[in-house]
Amino acid sequence: MVSHEYLGPSSFTLTWAPARAAYLIAPESEAGMRLAIREASSRWGGLTEPILPLAESADLEPWWNQVLELSNVDGLVLVDADRGTAEQLSERTGMQLADLAHIDRDGLTSFSISPASVYSWRDDPNPPVIAQLDGDLWQLVAAGDLDDEHLADHRKTGHPVRRPSTDDGVGRAQFGDGTLIQRTLLGLDESAAFGRVGAAPAVVWLCGEEAFEECLYYWNVRALAPVGWGAFPMVLLPAHALSQWLVLAQSVRGLLIRPDEFSPDVHLTSLSLSDQELANAATLLELVPSTEPPRFSRPWPPPDLRTAPFTYLTDVDVRQPVVFERQYGSSTQIETVAARPMTTMRVNSPVTFTGHGRTLLRMASPLLDGLPRRDQVAGLVIRGAHWKDQALRVATEAQHQYLWELTVPTLREVTELLLKQGVSAYVLSDKGRLGTPLCERGQGLQHLRAPGVIASLSSLTTPRSKELLKELERVRANGMPPEAFEQLANNWGQRSERSFKNARDVIGSGGSLEALETLVGLGWAQRGLEVRCPVCGVKSFVALADTVSTGQCPGCFSEQPYTADNKQLDLKYRLSTFIDRCGDQGMMPPLLVIAALRAKSEHLYVLPGVNLQFPDGYSAETDIFGVHDGKVFAGEVKTQAVAFTQEQLEHDVDTSKRLGVDVHIMASLDEIPAETVARARELCKRAGIQLRPMSGQALLAGG
Repeated sequence: MVSHEYLGPSSFTLTWAPARAAYLIAPESEAGMRLAIREASSRWGGLTEPILPLAESADLEPWWNQVLELSNVDGLVLVDADRGTAEQLSERTGMQLADLAHIDRDGLTSFSISPASVYSWRDDPNPPVIAQLDGDLWQLVAAGDLDDEHLADHRKTGHPVRRPSTDDGVGRAQFGDGTLIQRTLLGLDESAAFGRVGAAPAVVWLCGEEAFEECLYYWNVRALAPVGWGAFPMVLLPAHALSQWLVLAQSVRGLLIRPDEFSPDVHLTSLSLSDQELANAATLLELVPSTEPPRFSRPWPPPDLRTAPFTYLTDVDVRQPVVFERQYGSSTQIETVAARPMTTMRVNSPVTFTGHGRTLLRMASPLLDGLPRRDQVAGLVIRGAHWKDQALRVATEAQHQYLWELTVPTLREVTELLLKQGVSAYVLSDKGRLGTPLCERGQGLQHLRAPGVIASLSSLTTPRSKELLKELERVRANGMPPEAFEQLANNWGQRSERSFKNARDVIGSGGSLEALETLVGLGWAQRGLEVRCPVCGVKSFVALADTVSTGQCPGCFSEQPYTADNKQLDLKYRLSTFIDRCGDQGMMPPLLVIAALRAKSEHLYVLPGVNLQFPDGYSAETDIFGVHDGKVFAGEVKTQAVAFTQEQLEHDVDTSKRLGVDVHIMASLDEIPAETVARARELCKRAGIQLRPMSGQALLAGG
């Protein structure tokens, strides 16, 4: 029978978004740009898809590289750029590359849908505008365009588009969101934005007759412009034709009646026109030069509307308001009851899909917060899922209602999966077998960080290892064969009596009475009295629960008094068998590190000591391996930092690199010198791993 674990109510944020692409064209390729625009015009969110010129080097020019990063696209599409260079860019960015001809059926970029299937205009008397047939490039950029195949699809579904008979019909359609490319934004919002400025002026971009560079820059700046909150008007106009367009200034004024949250009203810009040509265009648009410094703001309550005369500036960088990180999508939140092994979730899409197509769905929940952002782990939750923007993402069909079944793995399952994928074999070390029960229960570990606890444990731990070493040295001198040493160690170690001390001796070693009583409360130590028997010569510990009014030697059973100090019984403390064994095996420092990690986040599972065998035959041991707050880590824990030699550091970092961890932990009970940390940090940097040093009083205090 499958057991069910109730996890309680859990909230989920689900976000629907199209798969978005960046189109790669050859430098100065107008033909390639036209092809890219026609494809983007047929896709939900197409206005936000950048078009990037890719030269012979896979390193894009700085601005185009920034456009690619900020656009947060999901894949690359090869239009007419060099294939080899495009493949290099794909490898460098980790994004799939699809051919333009196969964009609708290959790879992640195929998970999109027609704008007509998101927002139907079947009965709209004013269908969206596209460029004139064989229109100038600025028209395609301003309004969008469709190839014959997509035009036929629109006619088939009853969603016509309109080609105006004049160029001003194309230009004016921008002022009322009447273009097809603007319609690709319907149903799409920014689900998150970081570093965005407040409200910004409108952008009027003027292009000359040689317009390729102007059009390319405008397209990509507009692709990065805010969507929804913070959006500002952007229009592209041909400077050479403005004087022939009637009542153009009136159309522009309609865009500029906005709350007084910025200045000027318009950023008037061009890459090719002179200042005088811009001034002449401003006169046609009935704009006046601004006399106040530029400002961006978002005051509350909203101020009054700006009024004519509307102002402009030309000497500004119009990219400033669009340089911010963003995520796209329309979101909804639900509450569900989570359980293992399966959590069922039924949800309606906030996007009203009216036709067939595909989409991407992101899921974020506190239930998933502690999972490493590895695709192997995502596949445990939902088959075929992966991580994107810290959320679980699934490629799926566009539909009204969804029924999802999620498997929420335990961190133990995740840790073991990731370890198995990094090695050919592994087994818990002696330390690991001892420490695992304490780690899994978690009970008491946080007390290791309290003042005096580690010192008290160290003081009470039976010094088997040191005494055994002396015995080994003695028998070595007598000619004992080396192969018998291990058997001697096993036999001798089991016979050693646990040590016990009074509080005064423990305090003298750095412990404390409070720490001793904490250990007793945890069941890690017990109180007792001492019997020193002159008959058999045995010194014995008698637990308080076993004491009687008259002392008795546990060995020869002769009546003997309990040890007293100044006529008062001398109370002794002794570790439990298990804890004493953990201390003897050096398990307490790793457990202290684990306690410090748990204090930072409860999303933790650790294997405290693992022997590793790698596929190439290399063997190693790691003191700790696990998952903490979504990061995979491994590391080495020492009692003294002096043990971190250069050779040791190189070995430790190499082991962590082989394991594919995110974080390498270097820990010691005493302070690790800054020079040692610097050497470890350099090794981790080369390995592509984050270093986390943990040591000294900061470790005990949770630093």
